[in-house]
Amino acid sequence: MINSTQEKNSNSTIKQTFLSLATISFLATCANASITTISDKVSNGSIVISKAKTTTNSTTKIKNSRSITGGGCSGTTCNINSNQTTGVTISGNNGGTLTIENNAGINVNNGNAIKVNNDTTGNITIVNKGSIQGGSGNGIDIGQRSTIDNINNTGTIGVASNGWNGIDLQNNSIVETITNSGFIQGGKEDGIQLKQGSSVETIANSGTISGTKNGISLNGNNGNSASVNIITNTGTISGNENGIKISNSNVNTITNSGTINGGSGSGISVFTNATKANPKTIQNITNSGIISGKDGIKLDIGFRLGGMLTVDNITNTGTIVSTGTNPTSWENTTGGIVVKYNTVAKTIDNQGLILTKSSGVALVGHSNNGDKNIETLKNSGTIKYTGSQTIDRLNEENGQGAGIYVGNLDGIPKIGTIDNSGLINTYNGMYFALGSQAGTIKNSGTILASKDGIVLGNDEASKEERQTRVDYINNTGTIQAGRYGIFIDVAANDKVPFQIGKINIDGVVSGGVAGFYIGANQKLTEDIIVKGTLTGGSAGIINNGVIGESGSSKGGIKLQDGGLILASNTMYGADAINPAILNTGNGIIYGNTELDSKSKIIGGVVNAGNAKLIGDIIVKGGSSISGGIINTDSGVVTGSIKVQGSDSAIEGGIINDGDGKLQGSIEVSGGGKLDSIVNQGNGQITGDVSVGSGSSVDNITNSG
Repeated sequence: MINSTQEKNSNSTIKQTFLSLATISFLATCANASITTISDKVSNGSIVISKAKTTTNSTTKIKNSRSITGGGCSGTTCNINSNQTTGVTISGNNGGTLTIENNAGINVNNGNAIKVNNDTTGNITIVNKGSIQGGSGNGIDIGQRSTIDNINNTGTIGVASNGWNGIDLQNNSIVETITNSGFIQGGKEDGIQLKQGSSVETIANSGTISGTKNGISLNGNNGNSASVNIITNTGTISGNENGIKISNSNVNTITNSGTINGGSGSGISVFTNATKANPKTIQNITNSGIISGKDGIKLDIGFRLGGMLTVDNITNTGTIVSTGTNPTSWENTTGGIVVKYNTVAKTIDNQGLILTKSSGVALVGHSNNGDKNIETLKNSGTIKYTGSQTIDRLNEENGQGAGIYVGNLDGIPKIGTIDNSGLINTYNGMYFALGSQAGTIKNSGTILASKDGIVLGNDEASKEERQTRVDYINNTGTIQAGRYGIFIDVAANDKVPFQIGKINIDGVVSGGVAGFYIGANQKLTEDIIVKGTLTGGSAGIINNGVIGESGSSKGGIKLQDGGLILASNTMYGADAINPAILNTGNGIIYGNTELDSKSKIIGGVVNAGNAKLIGDIIVKGGSSISGGIINTDSGVVTGSIKVQGSDSAIEGGIINDGDGKLQGSIEVSGGGKLDSIVNQGNGQITGDVSVGSGSSVDNITNSG
């Protein structure tokens, strides 16, 4: 059979055929036919005369069906039933099926075991039940611009240690489906590698795909991506660097219910330096199995500014493991899921387990034109830190031990909503480094932190003039921390103090030292509303900063519906138990501190140092303050203190001492109760004192 195309006047190895006068006469009668075919039984081919009436445009083609050669093959269908030591070549455009049977194989010392020549097309299928072993080349090498329908492997595809890839797709080649339930092993590089412009519709693995570098890699460039529509893994995909590496390429969906292991890199690594003109996208990464590596899943952009990578959804119902540890800069921040630079991950949804020796979910980078890097981050599963509890400041500032970490790089990174209904059990629950921002944090689950629950903290490498802000914290669950439940550190750049907008506590927030700590000159711009419990060992709230805004009624402490703020440990001075609310240093509270509907402050309110209480303190609706109100040192209270209604009380009285000043009025009305009013030291009370009918003040002492 002859499988080549010959021009009429070209040199040919085909034996010349002499035509009789009758045959020539017959051809003459066909002069007006567009195509004339003459069968050649000897060659089992044919001669085709195209457009016979126009001699200048006529072409003669001789078809040969032999598209599979070598390794004992000759034809469009080849079954290999024994071990072959010479490679097989597939070429032409006639298609064909190559089958390597059980206990058979193609095993070569040099080059490729199977070579699909450049520009090969047709319905081509490769079925391996035995062994395909390449030498210094590839196991299966698919040439440039070639098209393959199916590669189905239930056996072994490999390559020598000095070879390259198990399956290699050269530039602009196409494979419809790669199905593996056997073993695919790469040599110096990858199990399966796609080069620029190459594409696969589906890679389905229920066996093992392994590479010295990567299990599967897609290697495109800015203008010529490699692409896979669907990668489905129920088996094992592994590499010493990455399990799956996607570089300047596109993938629609990755679904894993098996195991994807990366070594020094990531389980799944997505990298691009694509520009906005050539954006790269992944629609869905879904894991119900195990993904592990230094990073579990890493999304990375090489261009620090202007690149574009979008991942629509990452959903984990299985296990993601991160083995990286001790980051010293943004460059080596690691985690279960890592989003870097101006990558966009629209939704990250963890319903399973993230085990990390560094951070659980980390965002390090900046947003595009103010857009959000992560629109929604959900955890209804578990994020658990498994690393050392001895963490130095540099490592901590770069995400070590954080369940959720956000750090800035060349701009402000942004998260829209963080919604935790599961468990975050880490060193720091959430850490927002200088220059990072989040819209809403919802916690209806549990945050257990050996240090701090929610932190606005520093990254000493970042002192840019970029605002660090969390707009709203809504806690209906539990935040339990070894030090501070919610912590606002002192910003390294004093021009951009850390800032939280509003806090609502319907659940429990507790810290070994304080439930809520605000550093000097840092801000809570609106109210903290407590309907649940806010507690700390030394104080429920310690404020060295600013609560509220000057001239605004916002920015107070509101206890409603039985809300409770208390201190649970030790003593404050000699006069009272530790304060529930300690306003100290140069702390300012502009808004009202208001208790309603049987709410309680246990431990009292202390205004110390040079602190100022501008707003009123109002106790009503059967609420109470136990431990009194103490204004000491050089503290100033300009607002009024009001006890309103029966069963409303301040137990422990009002004490003004040191150089403290009470400039507002003291009002007890509607059956309210106040134990005492004590003014001592150099204290000054300049406001009015009024006690209404049915109300009481047990004792008034003035030695100031």
